[in-house]
Amino acid sequence: IKPRLALKQLLQRSTENLAIGSMIAVISICGFGAILVVLITGPIDALRRYALEVSETGQGHLPVLPHKELRLLADAYEKMRVALEGKKSIEAYTQSLTHELKSPLTVIRGGAELCLEPMDSQQREKFLHNIVDEAARAELILQRLLQISSLETRTQLEKVTRVSLSQVIESVSQSLWSLREANAVSLKVEVPADLFVAADEFLLTQSFRNLLQNAIEFSERGGEILITAKPLGGKTLIEIMDEGTGIPQFAKERLFEKFFSLERPLTGLKGTGLGLTFVQEVIHLHKGEIELHNREPKGTVVRLALPQ
Repeated sequence: IKPRLALKQLLQRSTENLAIGSMIAVISICGFGAILVVLITGPIDALRRYALEVSETGQGHLPVLPHKELRLLADAYEKMRVALEGKKSIEAYTQSLTHELKSPLTVIRGGAELCLEPMDSQQREKFLHNIVDEAARAELILQRLLQISSLETRTQLEKVTRVSLSQVIESVSQSLWSLREANAVSLKVEVPADLFVAADEFLLTQSFRNLLQNAIEFSERGGEILITAKPLGGKTLIEIMDEGTGIPQFAKERLFEKFFSLERPLTGLKGTGLGLTFVQEVIHLHKGEIELHNREPKGTVVRLALPQ
């Protein structure tokens, strides 16, 4: 009896050990399988999100993928996207450029033909000034288009440094001093001296110059522009507020559209319609956000959010 009892106990222990071992093996296999699924599907899902981002916005940030085969696939997709965008951009730019240069070239040709006719010196000088102004406008349009075209082909910033916002705003303010004086517009800046952002200083300075110039040109005489900045939720929130005429209802959806421009209230003139497009491209390259809204009781606020 004792040998049988011992054998029975041995079989029971063996069965229990086998069951525990099988359970551990099953759990291990399931865990390994889950890890394997994550390792395989994670990069594919990142590539899928990138493709959706490109299809929805026209731009995207190429993910860093761990596997060589997936990296090759991602690189091939990115090259295809850039090539297709390049063809579309060439068509769009050709159409836009033809349309926008038609006006200044018509004025230049008309003025030049009139200058060939007999007229007094004062009138001739007026036509010559118009020719010079329109030639400068055409040149500015070409320069801005080249800048925007260069930005649109980039997927990331080339030179990022620790930039002092207060110094950038002070530099831009000094460069636009004569325009502020001519329009009798005052400027108030509330930006901490120790507030920095990671940015391309040249592109950021150009963007602030465009925004401040817009604020000045759309302000009424004797108005004030207020620039504020503060850290907020891991980002830096910057606001440029003027006391101008505000944004008309019909223009709200077209503010960042290439060549769309509104008349300046003091001069009745329009800009190139490329300034805000340039600023938007720069802010997106910095992985930031830009919004424009009307203020109460009057004026406009430009709100920027940049990573710290």
